[in-house]
Amino acid sequence: MGVIHSIMPAAAFGASVAGPVYFSIKAVASSDKADDTKWLMYWVLWAALSVVEALIGSIFNTLFVYAYVKVALCLWLWLPSTDGASLVYSMFLRPQLHRHAPALNALLRRDGRSATAKYPETVGQGMESARRNMDGAGQASH
Repeated sequence: MGVIHSIMPAAAFGASVAGPVYFSIKAVASSDKADDTKWLMYWVLWAALSVVEALIGSIFNTLFVYAYVKVALCLWLWLPSTDGASLVYSMFLRPQLHRHAPALNALLRRDGRSATAKYPETVGQGMESARRNMDGAGQASH
């Protein structure tokens, strides 16, 4: 049992990141928009899970079964036979985002203006760098 438990962090990484990255790359390369949407929903949920883990992950990690549960959850979210990400996104996350969108938008606008006012040079450099990267990416794809 010790060996299996010691490899669970690697299994959790594979289940939550490595497999989905591979399939996301394939989805981006395909012309089907539906698979892009499926993987975008997965990554939004993965990010939400990562935030929860960052906030209270130390509590989860004390539970012996947490790594096993995380592997099962991540597989359930992205395996085509279950498509859990679509279910969780449409039944929970999307309604919550719509409900709280005005407050979130106001917060993001306020914090964006605040950051620009407080650090105009840094924000300007970051925006310029992003523009150059976007221009370079656009030219590379043509």
